[in-house]
Amino acid sequence: WNYLYRYCYETRVKRKVVAWRWETIKQHRDNCREYTALRVKEITGKPSLNELTRITELFDVLDIVNITICEQNAKVESDKIAAANSGWFSSWWGGGNSNANTSVADRFGLTMDEKDTLYQAIEQSEAAASSQIYPENYVKIKLKLDVDKVSFKLSDDVKLIAEAAVQGITSELGIIPHGNGIHLHYQIQTVYVVSDKSSILTPTDSQSIVPIAEGEIRMNPSDVPADILIVSKFSSVTLIFDMNLINSVID
Repeated sequence: WNYLYRYCYETRVKRKVVAWRWETIKQHRDNCREYTALRVKEITGKPSLNELTRITELFDVLDIVNITICEQNAKVESDKIAAANSGWFSSWWGGGNSNANTSVADRFGLTMDEKDTLYQAIEQSEAAASSQIYPENYVKIKLKLDVDKVSFKLSDDVKLIAEAAVQGITSELGIIPHGNGIHLHYQIQTVYVVSDKSSILTPTDSQSIVPIAEGEIRMNPSDVPADILIVSKFSSVTLIFDMNLINSVID
């Protein structure tokens, strides 16, 4: 009975009582703040031996979820300090401390299996964690494609039956590391379909400089609560039913 009493009291009752005491909560918050501050100092400067020892002690005390949060906060604070001290240009030309780009797993020499267990525990991936170092609107890769004209012609051995053409095609693809976002913008200036005798499909206002079609497709947008955002705008067109063209195609 003594063993059963001690088991229930020590593991069930006392543990919960101690965990929810204000002194325990305050000590935990102080440990998190101290660890974050020491990591900022380690990233931005040269900490003393006692401070490095204290970092190791706090690492053993805190759980892996709180360590990850503290590391992210330390990275944000160190970036602010680096930007205030040296400006934006130094980071483009290789400035900064190499410790800032070292993950928790690499810093403490975890194996691949231990890394997988770590990221599964905090419901993240190593690629997602590294993507947070970029600003929200930073475009890492940009691909632009311009096509002057694409046309299709239908003809027999003697004459041209019909021609369809799309002019002024512009598309731009951007890869955004923050949130694994993708942004595609497209534009079509004009489109027409003509036969040998008349126009079948043309813009209603042929003198307008407004594109006939324009839009964007965004995956994982940061400013909209959606996985995929599709926005399209179209200008009016005039479609004429040409029986002669249909008969020519059938023949």
